Amino acid sequence: DLDLPALRALARRADATVVAVTRPIADRLAWARREVGTLDALIAGQLAELASLRATETYGLWERARGGQAPVAGLQAELARARQRQARLERSLRRLVDRRRARDADGDLVGSGRAPRRRDG
Repeated sequence: DLDLPALRALARRADATVVAVTRPIADRLAWARREVGTLDALIAGQLAELASLRATETYGLWERARGGQAPVAGLQAELARARQRQARLERSLRRLVDRRRARDADGDLVGSGRAPRRRDG
């Protein structure tokens, strides 16, 4: 993401490097130390950004895709298992409701925990 001012600054630094060869060794060492500090700071910033990216869910999906695991396939399999579980639960609920309705229709309250209602006739 270099823009024109950044490119100009880079050109000035390059010109300073050429001129620096004619300077005394102590000046060149000081310059080199500053450059190393600048580069170390840039590396630290890039490493922090990389760590931040690796912490995202998107990065995990991308890594799995790179490793040959299709992230969508994993999600589809998980969704299929959830749908199967939902279907089993719905069938169980329907059976329970049907039993309850049949018991109530027959007036069979045995095992329901309720006493039969008196019918005045």
